[in-house]
Amino acid sequence: MFKLCRILLDKENILPEIEAATDCQYWVKKPTKEQYMAACNEFWWCTNNIAKGLWREEIPYVQDMTNYVVRPQLIRMLDWKAGILTGWTISTGKSSKYLYRWLPDEEWQMLLSTYFDGNVGNAWKSILGMCELFRDVAQFVGKKSGWEYNEKEGKAAYDFLEYVYQLSDTY
Repeated sequence: MFKLCRILLDKENILPEIEAATDCQYWVKKPTKEQYMAACNEFWWCTNNIAKGLWREEIPYVQDMTNYVVRPQLIRMLDWKAGILTGWTISTGKSSKYLYRWLPDEEWQMLLSTYFDGNVGNAWKSILGMCELFRDVAQFVGKKSGWEYNEKEGKAAYDFLEYVYQLSDTY
């Protein structure tokens, strides 16, 4: 049923009464433990691909892996944090465009800093920052949900990123 529907004009008075408009069908949904663990795993495992792409200076590939695989996991985690903070009663909008309303300004600015241009050095800085933001938010979501964040997985992936970064000549 369409919850964001409102009858503007019923000249014949033939339409049934409908409930008041609400966006509740678009509210951030509480994740299951499996969804949480899968988001963490997908984020960390795919950062390895980003590291290899950056080392090779394959910016189109890096942008794809970042924007279509890794960033969605970060956004999902940030949405879940906003859901926790609001009792699961909000929609962050299409592409999470309203997420800034529920995040501390520092986190919002960190998220914005993860969007990078075609410069490899800028990409490294953004990706490393993205990892720090993800780790902090994933720990928060895990703790508030009663789930253990896989510290070992995150640290190993981040350490690999830093190792490849040190191999590159862009720092």
